[in-house]
Amino acid sequence: MPKFGLVGRHLSHSFSPAYFQSKFERLDLPDHQYLLLDWPDVMHFRQFVQANPEFVGFNVTIPFKVDIIPQLDQMDPVAAAVGAVNTVLVDEGGMTCGFNTDIVGIEHSLDILLGTHMPRLALILGTGGAAKAVAFVLRQRAIPFEFVSRGGKGIGISYAEANARMLQNADLIINTSPLGMSPNIDLSPAIDVNLLHADQYLFDLIYNPEKTVFLAEGQRRGAKILSGKFMLEAQAEASWKLWNSPRTNGHK
Repeated sequence: MPKFGLVGRHLSHSFSPAYFQSKFERLDLPDHQYLLLDWPDVMHFRQFVQANPEFVGFNVTIPFKVDIIPQLDQMDPVAAAVGAVNTVLVDEGGMTCGFNTDIVGIEHSLDILLGTHMPRLALILGTGGAAKAVAFVLRQRAIPFEFVSRGGKGIGISYAEANARMLQNADLIINTSPLGMSPNIDLSPAIDVNLLHADQYLFDLIYNPEKTVFLAEGQRRGAKILSGKFMLEAQAEASWKLWNSPRTNGHK
C-alpha cells in the first residue's frame, strides 16, 4: 500500500489529506494513503523512512522545511539553492531526495496576482523556509525585495522599519509567516494596515482561512489580493508528479 505523509507541527488545519484523498478517488487508487505526521521535531525522520518502506514520499511544512535537510540523503539542485525542502521522494532503495515544489506554486500564484505588472519593491514577511522559496523566485524575476521580521533577526529589516521607511514604497507584500493561519485567524503580521493602498499587490501563503486579516485589510483599502490556495494546489500537483516519477535506486 503506497503511503504519503505531511511532516510538520500542529497540522489540524491542513487541507492536504482531503486534497490527496480526493485525487486518489478520482484516479481509482483505493490502496493509496496520505497521513498527517505531526512531530515535535524531525530528528528521527531517517529512522522513520527506514522503518516504514511503504512511504513513497512526503510533504514538509512549518517549521521543518530547513530542519529536515540534514536528514536527507540527496538534494535536488534547486532545493539546495533555495535552502529549503517541502517535498521528499523516497526511491526503491530507501534513499531520500529533497525537492522544493513551493517554487512552482509561488510562480503560478505571482502570475495570477501580478499579470504583466513588474513590482518596484517586494517585502517578504517572515524568514523561514517558505520565505527562502519566495526570495528565490523574486531573484529569478529580478524583483528587488527585503525580508521583514520581528526585530530584523539579523536578516532584512524589522516591522517597525518597514512601517516607517518602506511600506508605502513597496507594491508587492508577501506574507510567509503563519500569522493568521487557522485556528489563530485573528492574528496578522505587525504592519500598519493604514499604510496599505490601492496600488499594492498582497499575497498570503496561508490558505486556511482563504482570506486572512492581512488580505482583508488590504482589500478594504483597494489592494489586489491572493490567498495561498493556488500555491497549495500547484505545489501539491508538482509533488504528485515527482512521487510518480521512476523510483530507481539513486536520483541522479
